[in-house]
Amino acid sequence: MSRFITTDLDKLFAKRTRLERDAYFADSTTSIRKEIDRLDAQILEYIEKAPEQSQEKTDWNDILKNQQEEKSDNSRLAQARRKLERLKGEQDEAISRAYSHQALTNGQPMNDKRGGASFMRKQEQIEGQVFSKMDEIRQQEERVERLEHQQHLKEMGLNRQGSGLDMSVQKYTLESVKS
Repeated sequence: MSRFITTDLDKLFAKRTRLERDAYFADSTTSIRKEIDRLDAQILEYIEKAPEQSQEKTDWNDILKNQQEEKSDNSRLAQARRKLERLKGEQDEAISRAYSHQALTNGQPMNDKRGGASFMRKQEQIEGQVFSKMDEIRQQEERVERLEHQQHLKEMGLNRQGSGLDMSVQKYTLESVKS
């Protein structure tokens, strides 16, 4: 048995599938067909006996709170990371467009066919989009790296350049001044 089969119903379906495969290759399928019919009856009986799965009810306010918690970090670093993820998704889409456009040729060269020039222009345009996304991703990765470095310096108490201590007024509260 596979490690992915978890319930009795999954086991019944797996056994039925194996029997169907055996029936396909066997000379005499009558006994296998009877076994498949018996398994079908067991599957139907199991499905009828199974209680309906109840979905967990969630309050609309809980859903909104969860969304707000996810979006609560709106720092420049978090925004840069989200943009990087978005750019990577756009790059994947552009690459798949390039592959699907190239697949239109069915492996044949397009340079000597009617409409070959327009096909090649379109292919160059799509590939240009892929390369521009790659360049944008590289620039965004550098920006994220720079912002992470600034965040690290801020956590250490240094200024953004790392050349000295952060002397901002926000750092000192009224209580620390009194003491």
